[in-house]
Amino acid sequence: MKAITLTQEEYKCLRGHLEAIDKIIGGRFSVGSLASERETPKPEPKRTKAQKINDYKKLIESGQRVKKPEHLKK
Repeated sequence: MKAITLTQEEYKCLRGHLEAIDKIIGGRFSVGSLASERETPKPEPKRTKAQKINDYKKLIESGQRVKKPEHLKK
């Protein structure tokens, strides 16, 4: 196998062409450093116990939930 040396200009040009092709294709063939440049989905923040209980109380008041759970009964 032959080794090929590229100048920085040629490398930047080649990288630009590959990124343009990737955008046209839709990113189906991304591997390596291109895949790491994509944004990952952010997880939703955790809800506290008080927020969950308040949401449940709102469901009961609106009539979407008919019965209180045992831990909310007094």
